[in-house]
Amino acid sequence: MKTSLLFLIIILALISVYLLYDLIDLDRNNLKIFTSINIENKRQNHIKIIDLSKEVCPKEKYDSFNCVNLLEIYISPILCIHNKEIDITSQKISRDGIKEKNIIEFFLDHLLLNTESLFIDIGSHVGLYSMFAAKLGRDVVAVEAFSENIFRFHKAANLNNVIEKITLLNNAISDKKGLTTIILDDLIDVLPKQPNGKGYKKAVLKIDIEGYEPYAFLSARK
Repeated sequence: MKTSLLFLIIILALISVYLLYDLIDLDRNNLKIFTSINIENKRQNHIKIIDLSKEVCPKEKYDSFNCVNLLEIYISPILCIHNKEIDITSQKISRDGIKEKNIIEFFLDHLLLNTESLFIDIGSHVGLYSMFAAKLGRDVVAVEAFSENIFRFHKAANLNNVIEKITLLNNAISDKKGLTTIILDDLIDVLPKQPNGKGYKKAVLKIDIEGYEPYAFLSARK
């Protein structure tokens, strides 16, 4: 009797150990899935899209921005600029009403000839090229790393009534991904559709990221 009871206890103990091991293994599997999902979400969240319909900075600061009409080249969009004493682009716009006039004329002529092109503006600064393109009715994907530029871009987009035409990313572009850094291929995930619902097949790309342009193209594969 004692032998049978001992044998039964051993069997029950083995079953308990097996069930406990199975439960631990199940928890480990769940943990792996959960961790994988979190990592994947972090990879997606490094793209920071700015909602142009919502506030991005305190109203007092926002209202203090100096916003001017640019020199008319087909159109005359509004641009919100920095203090001309600390920013060369803003200095030239304050003085001449425009910067890189010949390049912008060439750029706009190209957009007018290629009506089915998307405009991608990497290193958009306060939105000089983006505002011209959006006011012409083009869809724009703009990428800008610095918050002070983002704030002014945001206000200009609203003053020009073009927020529906622009996807604005608060990121830097390089050859590696980071907390705020993306690669060129990441832009594929945020490209808008044409009015007919089809994807864009052509794009005009402007890139000005202070000498880091070669790094931006190193990781481009798609």
